[in-house]
Amino acid sequence: MMRKLNLHNFLKFLKPAMSALALSMLVAVSGTQPASAQGDSGLRNSVSGQVIYQSWKLQRGDSETTLTQSALPLYLLVPIATDWEFHVSGSLSRTNVDDKVSLDQTISSLSRSQARVFRSFADHRAFASFGLVFPTGKTGYDSLEVQVTQLIADDYLNIPVKQIGEGFGLIAQVGAANEYEGWFMYGASVTYNLNGSYTYFENGDDYNPGDEVTLQVSGTAASEQGVLDVDLSFRHFFADKIDGNEVFKNGAIIAAVVRGSYRFDKVRTALTVAQIIRSKNSLQFGSSLDSEAKNSNNNKTVISGSLGYPLAESVLGSLHLGYRMLSANDLETTSPDYFGKSSIVSFGGGAEFRAPSGKYSLFGRVTISSGTADKDNPAGDIDVSGTEVVLGGRAWF
Repeated sequence: MMRKLNLHNFLKFLKPAMSALALSMLVAVSGTQPASAQGDSGLRNSVSGQVIYQSWKLQRGDSETTLTQSALPLYLLVPIATDWEFHVSGSLSRTNVDDKVSLDQTISSLSRSQARVFRSFADHRAFASFGLVFPTGKTGYDSLEVQVTQLIADDYLNIPVKQIGEGFGLIAQVGAANEYEGWFMYGASVTYNLNGSYTYFENGDDYNPGDEVTLQVSGTAASEQGVLDVDLSFRHFFADKIDGNEVFKNGAIIAAVVRGSYRFDKVRTALTVAQIIRSKNSLQFGSSLDSEAKNSNNNKTVISGSLGYPLAESVLGSLHLGYRMLSANDLETTSPDYFGKSSIVSFGGGAEFRAPSGKYSLFGRVTISSGTADKDNPAGDIDVSGTEVVLGGRAWF
């Protein structure tokens, strides 16, 4: 059966395709609005949170680096009036990198703090959203902190918080959706992110990352036993500036994500396949930006699957398997910016408890990862191993 097309389901349906590649960081803080203030979608105020701990060991030859990150993502949803919703999100994090030689650096921060308002129109078949991004994260990094920020941003590692600090920003989004004969939903959205300036290097000039525009189209086919989602998105970046001068421009990103789930009696299965393609960056040559001769970016493939089975009346156990693969970039292996093919496999399990009262849920999972990064680099491959422990929950009021 097709789920009811209300504001909440509509926004979830049009979630950015890139978000399917990351662990869900969304989470919450509870609202205090009375029931009479809730929208006609029937939603309740909710607060969600997770405690995520990751530990990674990166071994290249005789050199070993350990990376640990603890994160507490939070998310608040408040249906404030008919056809209106208010969302707040943010994540506390503590990251340490230790190479056993010259680097043992820790950064703590409150990152990616956002507040957004959503308004639906036309019987919930169109919406507009406006939000603020607050500069709560740490900025102004010294030379050791820069090494930490660069390592956690590497694409081959699936780190919960990949960007620690940023400037004040604005988010504007509009979209529309419709359904066909009760079993197929389709829609599209446009998002503009205005990214404000902040100090990246300690005592350095203000750095202004380029604004972003994302176009997305989505489709969902549903039956009583299964759901199939397809998301296609195109993300364009404007030029980064330092002291008003254009210095760099990220290549555009094309993402395709297919997600399917199916229920066999008591067994629940899910599979996600995603492909991310990145075009060439533009670099500063003299007084202008020109496309780089060879693409220094890596394309990415992500495959994940899960199997769930009820362990008790209110407890669902699960097993999950994942694979992340980055292609080698197009640079020569002798280039200092060459980064080779990377592949990491992960396996784990967990359980979720949903209270019979419907007022809260709790979950936990453990994941082990292993693989190799930067293959065929003359400096040697990077052997990667990691462990993740997650505990979380959600409450409705």
